[in-house]
Amino acid sequence: MPVLFIALLVAAYFFSWWPFDDTERAINNSDFNVYFYYPNEKEKFLGQVNGLPACGSTASNHASSNNISNWSYICCRIDGESSCKSKHR
Repeated sequence: MPVLFIALLVAAYFFSWWPFDDTERAINNSDFNVYFYYPNEKEKFLGQVNGLPACGSTASNHASSNNISNWSYICCRIDGESSCKSKHR
C-alpha cells in the first residue's frame, strides 16, 4: 500500500497534477496568453504559447521585428477555468 501512495505522488509531480500545479516546473510548462505593451501603454495580444520561455521570446521577437524600445509584456497562465490564472514574466 505505501508503494502505491508513493507511486501516485511521483506521478502527480511528473504530470503536474494537483497539488503540484503551482510548482516552478509546472508553471514553466503551462500554456500562456502573451500580452505586449507598447511605450504608450497600448496593449496588443500576441497569441497563445506553450511554456514561459516561449512567452518572453514571443514578446521580444515582436519588439525586435518592429524596432520598439521601452516595451513590456505579461504572460497570463491559462488553466481550465481562467485565461489569466496568474501573471508572469
